[in-house]
Amino acid sequence: MLDFAIGVYGWPTYTLNNCSCSAQCDLLRRVKCCRGCHCDQALILKDNCCLCNTAALLQTTSISEKDLFYVSFRNRIYEIPFIACADPISKSIVIAIRGTSSLRDIITDLVAADDVLTYHPPAPIDLHDGQPTSEQPTSNRRSRILSGDDARVHRGMLHSARFVYHTLDRQKILEDMFVLYPDYQLVVTGHSLGGGVATLVALMLRPQFPQVRCFTFSPPGCVVSIEAIPTTEQFVCSVVMGDDLVTRLTYQSMHRLKKNIIDVIIHSEQAKYEILLKGCFKLLCDKRPIQSAEQIDADLEAPPPDPINAILSSDSEWSPQPNSAAVAAAIGRQSSTVNDLAPLIVNRTSSVSSYGTDEETANPTLPPMMSRAQLYPPGRIMLITPPVEDGDRPIVEWVTHRRLTEIKLSNRMISDHLPYNVREALRLASATVSDTWDLVV
Repeated sequence: MLDFAIGVYGWPTYTLNNCSCSAQCDLLRRVKCCRGCHCDQALILKDNCCLCNTAALLQTTSISEKDLFYVSFRNRIYEIPFIACADPISKSIVIAIRGTSSLRDIITDLVAADDVLTYHPPAPIDLHDGQPTSEQPTSNRRSRILSGDDARVHRGMLHSARFVYHTLDRQKILEDMFVLYPDYQLVVTGHSLGGGVATLVALMLRPQFPQVRCFTFSPPGCVVSIEAIPTTEQFVCSVVMGDDLVTRLTYQSMHRLKKNIIDVIIHSEQAKYEILLKGCFKLLCDKRPIQSAEQIDADLEAPPPDPINAILSSDSEWSPQPNSAAVAAAIGRQSSTVNDLAPLIVNRTSSVSSYGTDEETANPTLPPMMSRAQLYPPGRIMLITPPVEDGDRPIVEWVTHRRLTEIKLSNRMISDHLPYNVREALRLASATVSDTWDLVV
């Protein structure tokens, strides 16, 4: 299913990741010059004049034009591109949703507040006249999918999921496809942002299609709350690779990372420009893993060598500052939990550098802020750890959601999120776990 999640990105992603002349020629063979030989079997929206995005989709997934049913590359705020097609190999009706690929998608990512998952269910149909039996319009009826007031989801992804669901409902896409393919199963898939939206779309479709399955690849780390995880584990499988940043990125993890960085900088006597330059060099060039947040916490509790110096150089010696306890208290080191009432970035003046101000102005009261629910990746999570040495096989394991709550700083945290790298890791992992290859096809 990863091929469909990659194919919906269109021709720019295909061109960047397939630079060989043969791959470019294969793409050009599928391009329709000014739609002169356009196929009318599928409804294609907002593609360019030569249907380059559709050509890249067909080239990536190896399906034919007759397998396409609905293709939308319309991209506005909360209106995310997606496709509906048939996959003869797995005998599935596939709904593939694109991940982050534009500024509008980034806006959707940044609407990170949590909300209750609701949707407009289709009105029941009277079998005698084929008309809705409910007198109340569908647009005025809302149904809550997840029981309980505590189950929350990402608000931006929820808006995008409602767009996809309402499009499928208004166009009667799934109903028509199941008439053509009555023996096929329904699968929803996506990469990155598309994986989070795919999860919520599958939740909305599940009352009408109980056998729906969802495969997400490198999903965001802030999709559903802990109360919704048991429900998503029944039909959602998430694949995460290595040190993927996006899968670990939440409001709480960013808050903890900020606090850890402040702690390390305050406890270090090294010049800050050296920390910045050497840290960037290690992040970009050094293949060895950077110290984790848990290791840094242990270092701060029992005075060891300076964490920054331990990372960047082996010659420096650590000498404790006389006011280190006061500094740790000032930045909230006594509590290991995240104060969700505090903004992520504040103008904070510590007590050790008040520059002549009194105690009240040196420690201003933080502005009130709505509490944020802790969100997690959806479903069961398969973690693929890439091999360190060439020739080794990746490590495949099922992990809990708690495993992905801390951001790991490494030079792979961006590359491990890219879809083509995930596909290569899955290809290598298929030799280790026989069931893994089913996620790709």
